[in-house]
Amino acid sequence: MGRTLLSEIRGGESNVLEFESEVPKNHQKYLKTVVAFANSKGGRIIFGVDDHRNITGLEGDPYRIHDAIVDSIVSECQPRVDIETEVIEVEGKALIIIEVSPGTARPYHLRSLGEKDGVFIRIGASSRMADEDTVKELMLEGMKRYFDEVPAVGRTLDPSSDAVNGLCARISSAKGGPCDVNSLMNLNLVSEADGAIVPNRGFLLLTDNPYYHARVQCARFKGTDKSVFIDRKEFTGPLEEQIRDSVNFVLNHINYGSTIVGTYRRDSYEIPPEAIREVITNAVAHRSYLREDSPILLAVYDDRITVVSPGPFPSSLTLEKALEGRTQSRNRAISRYFREIGLMEGWGSGLRRIMSSCREHGLRPPRILDDGSFVEVTLYRRQTQDSEITENEGRLVTLIEKCPSMTVKNASRKLELSEATVNRMLKRLQEKGVLHREGSRKTGEWVLDQIF
Repeated sequence: MGRTLLSEIRGGESNVLEFESEVPKNHQKYLKTVVAFANSKGGRIIFGVDDHRNITGLEGDPYRIHDAIVDSIVSECQPRVDIETEVIEVEGKALIIIEVSPGTARPYHLRSLGEKDGVFIRIGASSRMADEDTVKELMLEGMKRYFDEVPAVGRTLDPSSDAVNGLCARISSAKGGPCDVNSLMNLNLVSEADGAIVPNRGFLLLTDNPYYHARVQCARFKGTDKSVFIDRKEFTGPLEEQIRDSVNFVLNHINYGSTIVGTYRRDSYEIPPEAIREVITNAVAHRSYLREDSPILLAVYDDRITVVSPGPFPSSLTLEKALEGRTQSRNRAISRYFREIGLMEGWGSGLRRIMSSCREHGLRPPRILDDGSFVEVTLYRRQTQDSEITENEGRLVTLIEKCPSMTVKNASRKLELSEATVNRMLKRLQEKGVLHREGSRKTGEWVLDQIF
């Protein structure tokens, strides 16, 4: 445990880790972090470590200090926060660890500050007071409700309307089976109230979309910053149309050309369309629709494409978990509909496909940033720097990912390249820090050092 903890401390403060060299006289300083962790993805506070990652230890009886910390958390954090505590000794110095679990009774707040000003969330390595929209989202999470499954106030729906028939036809076409208003009810797109069919917010977003903020703003900039516009478009209307139009906007502003793979010529876009579509679909499906002043922002630059989606990852989902294949929907009904029509599967599988397709095209790994208020995904366009991997190198990495024991001979056959070429590619990939070899030439395996 000591070695693992030391490694964690060396990594510094983060969205799930905070240091306190001593117990602050103003207990609110660390209590805000306890509340923020409970409202976010959980985390740990280590008392006895300073901001420079030095183990300072705590003066006095650590068990008495521990009890005082626990008492303040129990009396001040509401609803009651789920914590685990530990007093340990590292390098001869006493540390106290408070581990806070992601809460299920959100929003949590400080009793002394009240339910309005006492709600905090974790953004990066700091704890900040939650804004009004975030508090609304936390309240929905606490009630285990979803924005898109809430009935639209004052609306009723004709089961034979064009809107109902349109969605049902789309599902039937994709799944090859019958679909009616009862099917939409099972997807939580519509509800029944007082004998009438009522559209839920998700149904409206997928049909006439009366929400002005539920749109995608697209721009093509000259160069690598926002100084000069070349083109700009704004897409409103049904979400599925927004995805289609946004993907086409990007494809119209990136290069399309030919490459030679083996003995064949391949015509393709410089960024795989499936990666572009996946990024935009995820942004539309998982954005926060409670943030009424924030559309999705899509920008095409000379060197990259960025998609900014309002709202962070759903509360208990981290990027690491998403890449492992775990999922959590912010808009459950919309996500279910997109899965029904084959437009998406989930955050985990979708992100892995994005990474794999970019790698196979010889592109830099996409960059994914969750800053606590938005998620930004960057897809890099084809560059010529030595740090980039070529398309064939990307294909070789894909083979190794599927079969770490892949031999040069087998790789040569599958890639339709000479063994000498494969050996040169492996050498370059090792020099670039993409992979390394563990074990002997005959019985060893390749290990990837970069996550794509």
